[in-house]
Amino acid sequence: MRISSLFGQSPVFSLEVCPPKNEAEQARLWETLGSLESCNPGFVSVTYGAGGSTRSQTIVTASEIKRTFGLEPLVHLACIGHTMAEVRELLNGIQAAGLENILCLRGDRPHEHSALETCEFSFASDLVRLVRGGSWPVDVGGACYPECHSESIGVDTDLRHLKLKVEAGVDFLITQLFFDNRHYFDLVRRARAVGILVPIVPGILPVTHVTTAERFISFCGVSAPPEFMATLARHRHEPEAVFEIGVKHAVEQCQGLLEAGAPGIHFFTLNRARATKAILEVIKK
Repeated sequence: MRISSLFGQSPVFSLEVCPPKNEAEQARLWETLGSLESCNPGFVSVTYGAGGSTRSQTIVTASEIKRTFGLEPLVHLACIGHTMAEVRELLNGIQAAGLENILCLRGDRPHEHSALETCEFSFASDLVRLVRGGSWPVDVGGACYPECHSESIGVDTDLRHLKLKVEAGVDFLITQLFFDNRHYFDLVRRARAVGILVPIVPGILPVTHVTTAERFISFCGVSAPPEFMATLARHRHEPEAVFEIGVKHAVEQCQGLLEAGAPGIHFFTLNRARATKAILEVIKK
């Protein structure tokens, strides 16, 4: 099933998971998906890992999700640090596995200079053009950044790169996480103004641990409402209180996004079901 066919009717709720590294993580991921299966997610994206560290496991996990749960996978594929031949081989593997949807990403720059020297890609748009210029029958998703990519020199430059990526053949976009809906609405407004018309799906991270939220804020270069972070900080050592505060904030985000016409919500689950399920039980009523 092509993911682009889902948009335009009811809101599309989707999940992001990470490939397991061992049997214990595999069991936890399967438990998570089993718990969320009843929520009827439109698709499940499977991450790639920094520097392609889980690239083979990404395809295996996506195939197993489709076979075991009947859920449609969105395979992450990052091009940085790879040769053209390596990426073509991965695309052939994705096609051979019967997978029909790819999230084209640049990926994090590798620390080793030698890895950059062998890279034949500079931007995600280069990967999109390769996919569209080949014979791989897939839908192509792309990433976008409500608060600007951390390496971009400004929002205008970031928007130009996004437009190039969409023009190369992206069918839909999924945003980086954000905690203030104003950033998403501003991105959509600016994107539409320059002719980017594909669905832009907001990405939501339910906060269940304060340290996790702080780590993502730092690593991804995003902000959070001061009052929200202050409330979390006051309850830092109260796990259930933090969970309830994080879920409440995410519910309010999702309700505001959907009321304003967002095409769906993409949940960064961190391979945990409880928070996402609690949110969906409220917003799908």
